[in-house]
This record gives sequence, C-alpha cells and structure tokens, in this order.
Amino acid sequence: MQWFRLIPVLAFLWITGCNIEDREIEYHVTSDRVHEARIWYRENTEDFIVASVTLPWTHSFTSDGASKVEIMAEPIGGGTITVKTYVDGGLCSEKTSIDVAAEAICWDL
Repeated sequence: MQWFRLIPVLAFLWITGCNIEDREIEYHVTSDRVHEARIWYRENTEDFIVASVTLPWTHSFTSDGASKVEIMAEPIGGGTITVKTYVDGGLCSEKTSIDVAAEAICWDL
C-alpha cells in the first residue's frame, strides 16, 4: 500500500476533529427565576435538536466520538439562564446570560 493514499483519510480526520473515544455527555440548563427555555443542542450529529423545556432541565447521552458538543438556551420571557456541559462527569463548559441565549461548547473531547 502506498502511504500517499492515506492523505485524504488523514485530512478528513484532522478537519472533522474525529475522535474514536466515546464520552458520557450531560447538559444542564437552570435559572433562578425563569421556568421555561428554548434550547438547541447537539447529540451525535451536526444538526441541532430544538425544544422548549421546563427548567431545570438535564439531558445525558453517550457521544459516538464527536469532537464537539454544544448547547444553547434562551430564557422564555427574559431572565438569567445558565447552561453547563459535563464530559465524563467533569464540568467542561459553563455560561450564564441575562435575557439572551447562553451557549456552552466543549471542543476536542
């Protein structure tokens, strides 16, 4: 096998950030005074899952080797909102916003 045939495969893996390890992911959305939020989050695809949820809200899943996980939440009716992303039980990202969407992204899992 000629090594140069691997170049497209290696380029794809580098560009997409492909990671072969599965990780336990958990999203948390909370607020001190808001009871509902609109959320956008990724599971194991590039597409966002969109939902309106009652707070506090949590969601967990096993990643399939993704290099990035992401959640955004916007308070319905305004107020303070906090989003957290945990990877394998450890806090990876946390953001708090007032009256606008907060986003928590974890890269290079």
